[in-house]
Amino acid sequence: KQWYQRRVAITAGGAVFSPSPLTYITSLGDYLLLLPQQLEPFFAEENIPLDTALILVDFTQFPGMAQDVEGDAFAWLTCVCQSTLFTIVEMILKIHRLSGAGCKQLTADVAYISNVMGALEVPLSRDIVD
Repeated sequence: KQWYQRRVAITAGGAVFSPSPLTYITSLGDYLLLLPQQLEPFFAEENIPLDTALILVDFTQFPGMAQDVEGDAFAWLTCVCQSTLFTIVEMILKIHRLSGAGCKQLTADVAYISNVMGALEVPLSRDIVD
């Protein structure tokens, strides 16, 4: 909905500025950036239920990950981040119409969340990059 509303370009002295990421994507990025510190207490010491859950997760569906991940907060972080990205891609694919301004806005939103993934050192799936 946000990507096909008409927007007026902001200009100053003849320069046109790119849109900033929308609030929904910056909020999402903030939540993802908080995940490492939220996960840290669970991995600070041995946690048998968590280790059992890690064994049951099929990490091979996430790029750059092997199945033999045990007690690794990065594995959980990668799963959450990549699942979030897949959801975003699914939403983008449902867009039927996109204005020029909407295209620029969508580009800003996707670039922002990609930068968040880079800051978290989470590899982007080939499906998402394409």
